[in-house]
Amino acid sequence: MARERAAQIREVLAKNLKRLVLKEYRSIESFALQNRINNSALSRLINGERTPRVETLVDIAEALEVTLNDLYPIKANQGKRKAV
Repeated sequence: MARERAAQIREVLAKNLKRLVLKEYRSIESFALQNRINNSALSRLINGERTPRVETLVDIAEALEVTLNDLYPIKANQGKRKAV
């Protein structure tokens, strides 16, 4: 179940990341170059092939001038576990 959830998160992140990058930049490569982000690593994120570190997400969000919630929207009660 955790792997499935991780795959879903990567998919949402990838979709939003691609949308936000291409909204502001002509290409993924130009975003990577202008923001000193490794192009191949960024491509793997956008293709959902890699799970980013929190630090990487923060760097990307700052470069795009968006919030982490813009990259991966979290609903108010999502992720909270019920007490046992």
